[in-house]
Amino acid sequence: DGDIAKAETLFQHVLDKRQEQLGDRHELITDILTTLGSLYYSQGMLDEAEKFHRAAAEQAEETYGKRNIRTAIVLSNLAHVESDPAESEALFNRSLAIRREVLGPDHMLVARAEQILANFYAEQGEPERAEPLYRQAIRKAEMAEEQSPALAWMQNSFARFLQDEARYQEAIAMFRQSHSNFANQVGDAHRWTLVVRGNL
Repeated sequence: DGDIAKAETLFQHVLDKRQEQLGDRHELITDILTTLGSLYYSQGMLDEAEKFHRAAAEQAEETYGKRNIRTAIVLSNLAHVESDPAESEALFNRSLAIRREVLGPDHMLVARAEQILANFYAEQGEPERAEPLYRQAIRKAEMAEEQSPALAWMQNSFARFLQDEARYQEAIAMFRQSHSNFANQVGDAHRWTLVVRGNL
């Protein structure tokens, strides 16, 4: 706890100094606000986390513009800590719309945003809205020119969703695909591979 308090004090001091030196509308200010929001979130201080992530989102829109990938990422961060589910949904969708517009519909960052939105709908008890997004995200990740662990993570998330829906055979098949992809990407002994193996 003492280390966290020191980190909070340090980042707040850096924020104050940078605002004094650079003004409010600078990309470094957005980064510091985001870091402070993430720090408070990691400590379960959700009100503080939301305050700083909201400030970062406002800064990002001023600094980068409303149609920018950096803005989309910051909006997604805010959506994760937003206390109102309806507002969270709106923020996740805004983030996704920006990515689709700027990067095109098949980019991996678009697929990642679709998976995040699917996770949100699953947590909200809306499986009929979650499943198409999971499948869409996985399909795009499978078509990516460069394979990465991102596909395996998407498959793992979808498998957990299927498990929660009591679709156990489908879940096992998806866990196996996730495990195979992790093993190919990072090796059999990597902790990510071992986590998924534990689900089988």
